[in-house]
Amino acid sequence: MGDPGGAAAGSGGAVQRSAADGRARRATVQPGGGTDLDAQRSVWQLGADPADPPDEFVAPDQTASGSPAAAVPMISRSRTRHRPRVLDEVAGQVRFERGSVAEFGSPQRAAVLVHWARTPVLSRSVTTLAGELARAGYRLVLVSACESPQPLNWRGTCPPDATVLRKPNAGYDFGSWAVALNELPAITQAERVILTNDSMAGPFAPLAGVLAQFEHCSADVFGLTDTRQYFRHLQSYFVGFTDGLLGEAPLAAFFADIRLEDTKWDVINRYELGLNRLFRREGYGYTAGFRADDVVPAGDNPVIRGWWRLLERGFPFVKREILRDPDVAPRADWVSREVAAVFGQRIEEWV
Repeated sequence: MGDPGGAAAGSGGAVQRSAADGRARRATVQPGGGTDLDAQRSVWQLGADPADPPDEFVAPDQTASGSPAAAVPMISRSRTRHRPRVLDEVAGQVRFERGSVAEFGSPQRAAVLVHWARTPVLSRSVTTLAGELARAGYRLVLVSACESPQPLNWRGTCPPDATVLRKPNAGYDFGSWAVALNELPAITQAERVILTNDSMAGPFAPLAGVLAQFEHCSADVFGLTDTRQYFRHLQSYFVGFTDGLLGEAPLAAFFADIRLEDTKWDVINRYELGLNRLFRREGYGYTAGFRADDVVPAGDNPVIRGWWRLLERGFPFVKREILRDPDVAPRADWVSREVAAVFGQRIEEWV
């Protein structure tokens, strides 16, 4: 998938999984195993469900947001070779606005939150998400591609041990995660790592319950939501990795090889879906906190086409895309009312 030499240089040393270790790990994530929390939701491996379509499946009438459109074709990763790696493109242009490699140390829990905005004032959604992660014991790393060169304005809410990286606006979210793993390789060795972004409004409620699911799950990878769109996979806006998984060779190579892409759809095809194909190929088990099957028909995007059902189940976020472009989601005109009814919050204050 990627250049192994580049991966090793960018990940602080990849750890190769042995066949025996892989078998042992897979044995812990079969349905019916795991903790009491896991018993409430199935823990499954990619490819383990016979109802899943093959890798090449593309929902014929869905875009990535869940609205009807022509199929989005799968794109071979071989076609990315003429595009530069994000790490090469931004080399020498990444700086620490707050913290340093030495100050970061070797935390057991880390969360990488990636951010983009035109102005340096952080939204309530970003500062609240950062605060929730920090209060739960995660060493926060904010990677910002803000267009303003001015220091970010946390409005007095910056976690005291947060690290802030500033980078050019290149590579979308996966490129920013790759930069964090490259600049702070200790992240890859942490027991629990969350990679998340600012694509959601919220959290409108404390994340203690969600983070407890991640802490107690026996799977290799935890996602806040899954979907059967294209094929069954975790959605990439909030993904947690366990037991130093990001330091293993397959994932280290994957993130080191993130490249500049022309469109958001290229990123989804090559990296969100590509990451999940890697899980399938390597036998990594994964689980989701909120299952798409509970809120939408197979093939629909739960955070777009089932957003109100997720809220009713305690999901404390709304996709910002719905607020920007109400036409992408059903009942979009209900968002303000539903957020107020379920969480007692004015969504206008969160964006």
